[in-house]
Amino acid sequence: MIPVNRMPGPKTVVIGVGSGMRGDDGFGAAVLAALDDLPRFGGRLRLVRCDGESARLIDLWDGFDHAIVVDAAHDPTAPPGRLYRRELSLAHWPGRFGPTPAPEPVGNGHAAGFGTAIRLAEALGRLPDHLTLYAVNGADFTLGAPLSPAVAEAVPKLAARIRRDLLNPRPAPMPERPGARTRGTARDGTGPRSRPHCGRRPGTRP
Repeated sequence: MIPVNRMPGPKTVVIGVGSGMRGDDGFGAAVLAALDDLPRFGGRLRLVRCDGESARLIDLWDGFDHAIVVDAAHDPTAPPGRLYRRELSLAHWPGRFGPTPAPEPVGNGHAAGFGTAIRLAEALGRLPDHLTLYAVNGADFTLGAPLSPAVAEAVPKLAARIRRDLLNPRPAPMPERPGARTRGTARDGTGPRSRPHCGRRPGTRP
């Protein structure tokens, strides 16, 4: 029997993490609703909600080529509504996700579940080829509160960005080799290398 997520259908899943009843924790669900109102990209997208539990996350992204996880966090040093993005790709970092493959923002109880899910899925061979994490910096996680104004403003922006990225996919950046230098930079990385002088020296006759 073919697993449900491996049957012919969408290759990308968007997972909205959080509770719609705890203020800005409902950001993931709000983004899903905004995406549901947009064209569905020719049936290439599946939208699902999750409470952030690691085993549930693995079940939801298993069998998809690309998983996009949308969550909310709280960093008192950053302005509300700021969006964060983290890309993980098996093609470029096979077996290199590490012990903490995604940032764990302050005040976000889902972050530990997300990190655990990646480590467990990697060990089980159930990671998607491409994994994207989006997080918004929330301001109010009070039970029964609506989305704060800055977070509500970020909802359509992120939905439009996800749609644009799916319609115009870009290859994930290759990781830098240890000790590699950017072309045209000095060995210490402080600035451009001086090119060796070619031709005659200034002030000399030909």
